[in-house]
Amino acid sequence: MTRDEPQHESPLDNAAVHADLGLPLPPGTRLRAFKGLIERVARIFTGHQRAFNHAALDALRGQEETLARIEMRTFELTARIDGMRAELDQAIESVRSDQRRELGRWRSDHALVERMLHELRAGRAPLEVATVLSDEPAGAVDPGASDDLYEEFEDLHRGSDELVRSRLTAYVPDLRKVAGLGRVLDVGTGRGEFLEVLAEAGIDGYGVDTNATAVERSRAKGLEVVHADALDHLAELPASSLAAVTAFHVVEHLPFERLIALVDHATRVLQPGGLLVLETPNPTNLVVGASNFYLDPTHRRPLPPPLLHFALWSRGYDPIEVRYLNPPAERLEPPAELVGDRRQWEAVFDRLNELLFGPNDYCVIGQRVGPEN
Repeated sequence: MTRDEPQHESPLDNAAVHADLGLPLPPGTRLRAFKGLIERVARIFTGHQRAFNHAALDALRGQEETLARIEMRTFELTARIDGMRAELDQAIESVRSDQRRELGRWRSDHALVERMLHELRAGRAPLEVATVLSDEPAGAVDPGASDDLYEEFEDLHRGSDELVRSRLTAYVPDLRKVAGLGRVLDVGTGRGEFLEVLAEAGIDGYGVDTNATAVERSRAKGLEVVHADALDHLAELPASSLAAVTAFHVVEHLPFERLIALVDHATRVLQPGGLLVLETPNPTNLVVGASNFYLDPTHRRPLPPPLLHFALWSRGYDPIEVRYLNPPAERLEPPAELVGDRRQWEAVFDRLNELLFGPNDYCVIGQRVGPEN
């Protein structure tokens, strides 16, 4: 506003001029003595009206200040909402970027496996090749290429021995309860981490694996591992001879009919009261189910928890427990300042965390029904 522009008063300022009903008389008023008499008389009759006028003006000014504060608060909240939207968009884009990155890795690994299979068919691959699970022979793991190649893949993406052992120690209390029933058989032993955990806990166990490289590595640690197809090995065991059968990240490699065959074989060889423990990636975590699961080209399909629960229920296991394992460290946190009911916002963020950052794995633990149950 320039100095030549008129100064516009607010409506309240204009009203304030008339609040005293023209009283007192301004200086220089003509016929002041006569009008002064009228003023004294008028004050008697207008006192309450002038008091009311000033009270009304004060109330309106208070409302004006309140509206100004509300407008400022609305501006601040709008800015915070825009910030929350930006953070949520950033989090969603981060998840999408992770999915694209994992998909790129999967495609690279898949191309490597395809080249290896081409060399196998051409007769240029190493002579020692892992057993491939097809619809005809029974088997536990489908490495899809050479044993060495798959072991390198596991070392790169599964995690260190120490990390895997630290996670598997959670099963020790369960197996202590049935250790008196016999030995524990670990199907798809891999690098032997679970057999090491059992040995440290004083529980008698051994493993079976089709991967010759994995078997050699486990035996080099002093572990007992049979180099054989898991279903073939189970078929050779006497009935009711084992305390527990465990399979960590094995069943996702199997077609469903082979999964049921594994459960059936385990049921036959378990003592009454023995345990069947199956651990697999958790597809209710969307990042796992839509992206990370497919990083391993030998995975067939994700197994939702109700499906694996059904596999044991259909074979009479009781009780059956589903446990969710290994939640990631990432979480979305609502900002300190929120518009509306904070509990509703927290429920929204909890659901997002459940879908995007839920447990990476889960297991199903079933007990074979028998007289000891």
